[in-house]
Amino acid sequence: MRMKVRSASCIALMLVFTLAPAAWADYGAGRTAWEAGRYAEAMKEWRRAARQGDRRAMVALGRAFVKGVGVPQDFIEAHKWFNLAAARGDAKAAAERDALAKEMTVEERAEARKLARAWRTAGRRRVVPIPPRRMARKASPGSAALRAAAAGNISALEEALAAGADPNARGGRGWTPLMHAANKGYKLLVPPLLKAGAKPNLQAADGATALFIAALHGRSEIIKLLMKAGADPSIKGPRGRTAVDVERRKGVSPAVLAFRDCPECPEMVLVPAGSFMMGSTSDEVGRDSDESPRHRVTIPKPFAVGKYEVTFDEWGACVADGGCGGHMNDEGWGRGRRPVINVIWRDAHEYVKWLSRKTGKQYRLLSEAEWEYAARAGTTTPFHFGSTISTSQANYDGNYAYGGGTKGVNRGKTIPVGSFPANRFGLHDMHGNAYEWVEDCWKRNYRGAPSDGSARTSGYCSPGVQRGGSWNSLPRNLRSANRFEADSGYRHNFSGFRVARTIDF
Repeated sequence: MRMKVRSASCIALMLVFTLAPAAWADYGAGRTAWEAGRYAEAMKEWRRAARQGDRRAMVALGRAFVKGVGVPQDFIEAHKWFNLAAARGDAKAAAERDALAKEMTVEERAEARKLARAWRTAGRRRVVPIPPRRMARKASPGSAALRAAAAGNISALEEALAAGADPNARGGRGWTPLMHAANKGYKLLVPPLLKAGAKPNLQAADGATALFIAALHGRSEIIKLLMKAGADPSIKGPRGRTAVDVERRKGVSPAVLAFRDCPECPEMVLVPAGSFMMGSTSDEVGRDSDESPRHRVTIPKPFAVGKYEVTFDEWGACVADGGCGGHMNDEGWGRGRRPVINVIWRDAHEYVKWLSRKTGKQYRLLSEAEWEYAARAGTTTPFHFGSTISTSQANYDGNYAYGGGTKGVNRGKTIPVGSFPANRFGLHDMHGNAYEWVEDCWKRNYRGAPSDGSARTSGYCSPGVQRGGSWNSLPRNLRSANRFEADSGYRHNFSGFRVARTIDF
């Protein structure tokens, strides 16, 4: 009998020594990947180490789920991993578990414990959990900030922030104080939170941001404050929807993410401030030398962009009001919601001056940099929808293919605006249909180009610049980086324009 016990003990000891080096190596590989920014790889290595009973990997997994880095933020998963590490004697994990528990509902904690009980290591060792410590009577400053934001108590919030509360503290569902303020419409709470360092683009466990929540409830004033602080309306939240999607559904009035300044005015979409690399990479198919040198541009403030190219209907309103002087030829293709064409640079300027007089707002053409930033909408591929293009995505000469794509239809004319899906900023037809005038004078390359998104208007200003390609363009000319040198005074049946508006918060 004693021999059997000794044998079983020896086998168990051998398993421990066999598994430990492998777990150690997996944990180390995960740490290396994490420090290099390869978060998905780190999570894979740590899960492997955790399966072998490595409590350090369990703690690392818990912290990743708390922060939402490498994985979606999930307090239940985080609590599970901390609990498993605590059950293996890690006192720090127990402390982190208990601190996290304060921000979770009873149901969430119960679900986390259930998951921990169901989880097994490769060796299925029985372990005894470290019991949770009693909750401290005095809440942490972060918890106080969360409660104050949820209650709309600005005095308590300011007191908590002054005491060092983290403005990005997480509560149940991963909500921050800013999200609570957006949810309840407490707009007075937003400025002190932003001043204290609240990050508007943090996501809750379901992906919602403060902007998404504000748009969902039609909180126009809070939307303005968040957009001014750099909130990104294109971040996908619950069920893959963005703040723009839910704002449209709610019909916020006056809308902030999408709006019209008058019944005859173009519909505008608010584009967030941000930074991007302008131009094309050396290996981009179809690139031209005038798309270099590639350089970083920072758009310092949100601005509004026409959701569509200016249409014949919108141009006609300007003509009828005496603001525009020409009845543009539609080539027999139709007017209405088709983009106005045969437009010269001066015509486009007449139109934006009319809009500015009519609305009292500062309408203008986009700069080249703003146009490319809006067209890319956060992407780095040749088109906002990827590395190839088809005639089901844009209107161009489908007799030609691009980047491994296939040929398609050649419509041979413009089509109504909005016939294809919008990009992440909510803008339609940035690729194809009609070329779009921008404010800049033509320059051969980007040497000396401004880095703040402003237009280059010094020097010889004829020719000008058009962007985006048109119904008769080769697909390579629809790329976000492509530039077209155009005679500023010559009318083409492929030339139209899109408007911008400066936003004064």
